Amino acid sequence: MKAKINTSYQPGGTAGGAPAMDSNRFSGEVDLSMFGGTPVKAQFVLGYDKGKDYFATRVDVPVGPSGVVIYPEVVSLFRLSGGFAYNFGLDVFKDGGSIANAKPDFKGETLFMAGARLGSADGFIYTLDGQLTVKSSGAARMDFGAWLLSANPSGNAPLRGSLEYSGGNFDGRLWGGFSFLGDVVALDLGASEATAACSLHFGGGNWRIYAGNRDGQRIVGKLMGTTANAYLMLGNEVGLAVGGGTSWYFGAGVGVKAYAKGWMDMGMQITPQPKIIGDFGAGLEAGVCAFGACVTAGVNAGIHAEALPISISASCCVDLPWPLSDICFTVKL
Repeated sequence: MKAKINTSYQPGGTAGGAPAMDSNRFSGEVDLSMFGGTPVKAQFVLGYDKGKDYFATRVDVPVGPSGVVIYPEVVSLFRLSGGFAYNFGLDVFKDGGSIANAKPDFKGETLFMAGARLGSADGFIYTLDGQLTVKSSGAARMDFGAWLLSANPSGNAPLRGSLEYSGGNFDGRLWGGFSFLGDVVALDLGASEATAACSLHFGGGNWRIYAGNRDGQRIVGKLMGTTANAYLMLGNEVGLAVGGGTSWYFGAGVGVKAYAKGWMDMGMQITPQPKIIGDFGAGLEAGVCAFGACVTAGVNAGIHAEALPISISASCCVDLPWPLSDICFTVKL
């Protein structure tokens, strides 16, 4: 398949003398299955803004519902993809096979993309999307997505990731998750690339590998009403930090309802100085609700310890039902 695109804009006006717009954008999609044969799908974006041209095109070629067998029952090829763009960033092709919302970066670089979709022979157990985008400057990005137990994988995959090399820096992220049996079993790695739970970075004198973030998005799992989270952070600035937490809720009753819920969180960090830091926290709350009113009580406690030098502090708060006041205290050593 060959394609050629020629652009000729006249920002000051058109050949017919009509004034040109400050910016314009055209996009479209063509499905060639209407003509029979291979159902090739092509997309394009073409525009002019900030005194510069930009364009992108993408072509997806399915290879049939049963795919091309690479290894019997285990791996089959279901789709090939290719793309070409100018004045866009490395993420132009990342969103579920669509370039309709891609935004130009006007850096004057050309990009090329090649991708494929692989999966189990039945197309249900697993499906993997992958695509590699390369800039004329030498920067590169790989985007990938995965579906598990999905009969119709389409759009953005529930589990997504990226690897990118640019300007001497290597970065990677993993986000999304899975949910089965009505959220009885679930895994959450963050809702977007910006809030990805898993990330890595090498370059600029710094490096880090995060599987969850203590102060941000952790790896969160759910199993039959119990939620647990965890993190493991390793890097030249943070040192080693590992920890996690869990929460639970139990409720019952009709008319008069009673509940109990609790949480626990703990972590340890060893910094490059060196310094050792440990934290532990836990809480419990119980209540009874009837006729639109609730009576609750609870307790929260935490311990923080550091060495070297040695420093220990503990705090506790008891939440008492109205009209009693809460009781809190802190102890430091």
